[in-house]
Amino acid sequence: MNNRHIELDDASNVRDLGDYPTKEGKSTVSGLLFRAAGLHELSESSVAILLHRGIITDVDLRRTEEVNERPDLLGKSDSINYIRHNIVGDLPTFPDEKLEGSLETNLEIIVEWYHKTYAGWLENSKPAIKDTLTTLFNPDNLPALYHCEAGKDRTGIISALILSVCGVEDELVAEDYGLSAKYLIDRYFAEQAPSSRNRENYTWLDYQNENCSPKVMIKIMDYIKTVYGGTENYIVSLGITQDTIEKFKDIFLSETEN
Repeated sequence: MNNRHIELDDASNVRDLGDYPTKEGKSTVSGLLFRAAGLHELSESSVAILLHRGIITDVDLRRTEEVNERPDLLGKSDSINYIRHNIVGDLPTFPDEKLEGSLETNLEIIVEWYHKTYAGWLENSKPAIKDTLTTLFNPDNLPALYHCEAGKDRTGIISALILSVCGVEDELVAEDYGLSAKYLIDRYFAEQAPSSRNRENYTWLDYQNENCSPKVMIKIMDYIKTVYGGTENYIVSLGITQDTIEKFKDIFLSETEN
């Protein structure tokens, strides 16, 4: 489980979705699905590292503006099938102004803000979510990598749906979501952190509390259960058949070794 993260100098939050145990005693298979943040700064050597992992499909979840300003360099490889599924459309990713975070901010308000935003995506972005899952469930597209800008929000929702429908416990789904903070904290200090913050007074766990708290994903899992009766029912409501889901699970799940 500690080997999921792929350390690259020019891309953040690149992780294998494999090796998560399920409630049925199986585990997700490593080397088939990878999640990531933006791939617009990849060097040739980093592209080679990802290709060496066997990746043949690159699914870009970003808006048109993001794609035009920061082209996906993995997707330019002749060895890659580059596919776009614009999860939130071409309006701003977060249409409402996010509360400016600080350790004094009411973290419960931030959690509720993210929960409301993600629940809105689940309801209002169903065609793009369906297309994304259909692409990733297709064995002809695997191994595949999918990403957005930070690899925690749009990518986080897709990851949560995949892990949950495969039977991974909600707490582990939420943990995977929250791990983005650990792998984005360097980028945060390089690009966004105010001068009043430093690594001594603001850790990746502080960043997690304000930007990808596991509590958010627990609330999303509860939302899906309350409204749809579970993740599989939600995915079926998108127009994806149970047979497609089961065939994907046959590929992405293996018996756990004792």
